[in-house]
Amino acid sequence: MTPDKRNLSGSLCPGGSLESIGIRNLRAERRPVEQPGTIPDGLLSATQQKHLLGVIKHADQMLTEIEHILDSERSSPLIARQTCDFEPPEAREIRSGIAELRAHMAAVLEQSGIKIPEPHIGGMHTIASTLDYIDIELEELRPRAMRAYGEVSPAGGKHLENTVGEIKAIVRRILSHARPGKSAL
Repeated sequence: MTPDKRNLSGSLCPGGSLESIGIRNLRAERRPVEQPGTIPDGLLSATQQKHLLGVIKHADQMLTEIEHILDSERSSPLIARQTCDFEPPEAREIRSGIAELRAHMAAVLEQSGIKIPEPHIGGMHTIASTLDYIDIELEELRPRAMRAYGEVSPAGGKHLENTVGEIKAIVRRILSHARPGKSAL
């Protein structure tokens, strides 16, 4: 996939909404950079180009976080950080601005002679790694780890063991879909 058909953060997820997974066609939305001409070859050193790419990549990741906030009315996190306090017209304008900003950032990179790197980590690998991390974190809820926060009663210990076991079973079931053919932890 060419750089002009994805967001700069590397998401290539098919079937998602334009707003949540990036821009399908940046070239159609590109506006000229408001600097005279293009950046001539040799104007930026390799180190400066890497820094420019790093800053734009980070800005793109933050734009992706904004998109997740805009999509918060469709998701249902257990412990949400934000509330959906915006109206659909506001969300459309913000999404439109994000598309314009990404198109402009892509043009800056292009004019600076910087290629947008292709994603190098698969979505399934990322999902599996995240589930592995959750599985490991759940170990911190076992009675022996919870003793660091105070004495654990026998009934509390049994409750924690059962709860952790049940949650880990669900994580491993999901992981079996994210890593088919391979055994979970």
